[in-house]
Amino acid sequence: MTQTETTPPAWRKVRVKAAIVAAALVLGGVALIGPPAQAGTIVGGISVQTYCRAHYGSTANAVVRYNTVYGWWCATPSGDRGFYAEQACLQQYPQYKGRVHAAYADYHNPYTWFCYSY
Repeated sequence: MTQTETTPPAWRKVRVKAAIVAAALVLGGVALIGPPAQAGTIVGGISVQTYCRAHYGSTANAVVRYNTVYGWWCATPSGDRGFYAEQACLQQYPQYKGRVHAAYADYHNPYTWFCYSY
């Protein structure tokens, strides 16, 4: 007997449904995470240094601790503080009145953050 012949019919149905759901998630995910520029307009880059100083004071400095877009930190005399790209966009592009979001072009390049508006 082959594996298919020994597999109960209910399991075959579950496998088919799981495959359909997985395919839908993959295809839907690709549509949802496409380049933000398709859904809006790129308004500019992000100054991590400006963000750090605005949130943590004049002694804060932007530093890359890991070589990914999430590797940015704000170094302060009391230790590293978080960098939040979405907040940086809101702070640096107030003319868009909250309709601005952060995105990146390359996960492995921390310098590819940008802001877009929809």
